Amino acid sequence: MSNNIQSDSPRGRLIYSMARKDTQRISKALIVLFCDFFLKGDKQALNNLTRDYLASLCGRIVDKIDWYTK
Repeated sequence: MSNNIQSDSPRGRLIYSMARKDTQRISKALIVLFCDFFLKGDKQALNNLTRDYLASLCGRIVDKIDWYTK
Protein backbone atom coordinates (compact mmCIF):
# COMPACT_ATOMS: atom_id res chain seq x y z
CA MET A 1 0.00 0.00 0.00
CA SER A 2 1.23 3.46 -0.82
CA ASN A 3 2.22 5.79 2.02
CA ASN A 4 0.05 8.49 0.50
CA ILE A 5 -3.71 8.47 0.09
CA GLN A 6 -5.44 10.94 -2.19
CA SER A 7 -7.14 13.75 -0.29
CA ASP A 8 -10.14 15.81 -1.40
CA SER A 9 -7.79 18.36 -2.89
CA PRO A 10 -6.34 17.40 -6.29
CA ARG A 11 -2.91 18.61 -5.20
CA GLY A 12 -3.02 17.40 -1.61
CA ARG A 13 -1.95 14.13 -0.09
CA LEU A 14 -2.90 12.56 3.21
CA ILE A 15 -0.42 10.57 5.23
CA TYR A 16 -1.55 6.96 5.63
CA SER A 17 -2.73 6.09 9.12
CA MET A 18 -3.75 2.64 10.29
CA ALA A 19 -6.14 4.33 12.75
CA ARG A 20 -7.94 6.35 10.04
CA LYS A 21 -10.97 4.05 9.65
CA ASP A 22 -11.51 3.71 13.41
CA THR A 23 -11.01 7.43 13.98
CA GLN A 24 -13.40 8.47 11.22
CA ARG A 25 -16.10 6.05 12.41
CA ILE A 26 -15.78 7.25 16.02
CA SER A 27 -15.75 10.93 15.01
CA LYS A 28 -18.83 10.58 12.81
CA ALA A 29 -20.79 8.81 15.54
CA LEU A 30 -19.90 11.49 18.11
CA ILE A 31 -20.66 14.35 15.72
CA VAL A 32 -24.16 12.96 15.14
CA LEU A 33 -24.82 12.90 18.90
CA PHE A 34 -23.38 16.39 19.43
CA CYS A 35 -25.41 17.84 16.55
CA ASP A 36 -28.58 16.13 17.71
CA PHE A 37 -28.13 17.63 21.17
CA PHE A 38 -26.81 21.11 20.37
CA LEU A 39 -28.60 21.81 17.08
CA LYS A 40 -31.81 19.81 17.39
CA GLY A 41 -32.24 20.06 21.16
CA ASP A 42 -32.56 16.27 21.52
CA LYS A 43 -31.81 15.71 25.21
CA GLN A 44 -31.76 11.92 24.73
CA ALA A 45 -28.68 12.30 22.52
CA LEU A 46 -26.66 13.52 25.50
CA ASN A 47 -27.95 10.62 27.60
CA ASN A 48 -26.67 8.22 24.93
CA LEU A 49 -23.15 9.59 25.27
CA THR A 50 -21.85 7.15 27.88
CA ARG A 51 -18.58 5.34 28.49
CA ASP A 52 -20.24 2.10 27.38
CA TYR A 53 -21.31 3.72 24.09
CA LEU A 54 -17.79 5.05 23.54
CA ALA A 55 -16.34 1.61 24.28
CA SER A 56 -18.71 0.12 21.67
CA LEU A 57 -17.18 2.42 19.04
CA CYS A 58 -13.64 1.12 19.57
CA GLY A 59 -12.08 -0.93 16.82
CA ARG A 60 -8.94 -2.92 16.12
CA ILE A 61 -6.48 -0.03 16.16
CA VAL A 62 -8.27 2.50 18.39
CA ASP A 63 -9.05 0.13 21.23
CA LYS A 64 -9.66 2.65 24.02
CA ILE A 65 -11.19 6.10 24.32
CA ASP A 66 -10.36 8.33 27.28
CA TRP A 67 -13.16 10.72 28.14
CA TYR A 68 -12.42 13.81 30.24
CA THR A 69 -14.95 16.26 31.64
CA LYS A 70 -14.62 19.60 33.36
